[in-house]
Amino acid sequence: MNSTVTEVEILDLIGLKAVVVESSDPTLKGLTGLVVDETKNMVRIISLKKIKSLPKRVVRLRLSYKDTHILIDGRKIVGRPEDREKRIVTES
Repeated sequence: MNSTVTEVEILDLIGLKAVVVESSDPTLKGLTGLVVDETKNMVRIISLKKIKSLPKRVVRLRLSYKDTHILIDGRKIVGRPEDREKRIVTES
């Protein structure tokens, strides 16, 4: 792993607006919503009053907070969210 840590790698995703910009599953591309939950392998967003589960391994997301937008490959955040910061510190 490179020695620099990005905000995305330790970011709490819950509450952020998410847009699926790329996916190996064409039914997910373009899906927009608010992140309501995150597990080891999934990000759950509420979209059109339905909760959709997005497998991290197959999506690339644009996350928005206020005026900031971040693109993240879901494969980079696979793992338990609560272990993300510990994993980065250990690997550095």
